[in-house]
Amino acid sequence: PFSSLMKTIVFISDEKGDNEIVSLDLHSGRKKVLVSGNNSKIDIIHNGRISFSPDGKSILFAGEKTHRDYLYLYDTEKESVSVVPLRIHKIKSPVYSSTENKILFIGMESVFNDIYEYNLTTCALEQITNDPEDQDSPVYSPSGSEIAFSQENRVSMRKDIYTINRKTREKKRITDFPGDETEPVYLPGGDKILFISDENPGMPRNIYTVSVSDLETQPKTDLLTGAFSPCVSESSGKVAFSYYDNFRKDIYIADANSIDKISGLQ
Repeated sequence: PFSSLMKTIVFISDEKGDNEIVSLDLHSGRKKVLVSGNNSKIDIIHNGRISFSPDGKSILFAGEKTHRDYLYLYDTEKESVSVVPLRIHKIKSPVYSSTENKILFIGMESVFNDIYEYNLTTCALEQITNDPEDQDSPVYSPSGSEIAFSQENRVSMRKDIYTINRKTREKKRITDFPGDETEPVYLPGGDKILFISDENPGMPRNIYTVSVSDLETQPKTDLLTGAFSPCVSESSGKVAFSYYDNFRKDIYIADANSIDKISGLQ
């Protein structure tokens, strides 16, 4: 994800073998390892979503210690790691709210992956979904009124993008490709959602957008080796994602309005 002032981006890297959380200064190009595994608090840093707090002072991520999953907070000023006090068996895909002191994540207690919300101020935990479908990659809308996520259909076993109203708990499916649609993120303004899809089974995964109001979808990239793990800067409208090239994944940044112009990637 981007920091709040677009000064840095943080990502997970396995360049040295084990997963590490690394920051990259977007102006100087300087990289710094922030968190590594195999220590007294963390055995393994999970692949998947990590998230900056709105003020840029904390980084949220999931990991494992002694075969149990935890949520962790990295304090960017103290350069220290703390554990969020949760007791859920499996945890992944954490993300901060930009409007409240809350976080979303995927948790599994028995069979299915559900969406949970944790209040960092009151330490209250709320289960948002509780149904016989697996959910993944939840994210708040910019206004905080809705949550977008991917959900697996039990019959077709394909994944679609859904939204859920935080007050009414009403679900709405907003994509319906023959393939999988995953990893939703809202674009600034909240009127469109960017997501990853193979569109049809066997095709490369690429970036698409869908309009929240009329459900119109548009392809935004056409990469033979696929695009993955998109994130959006609310302040600048920049989109970062990873892209397979020369047998490795690297990070690219583009403007949200011209992401389809691959020559504009940096």
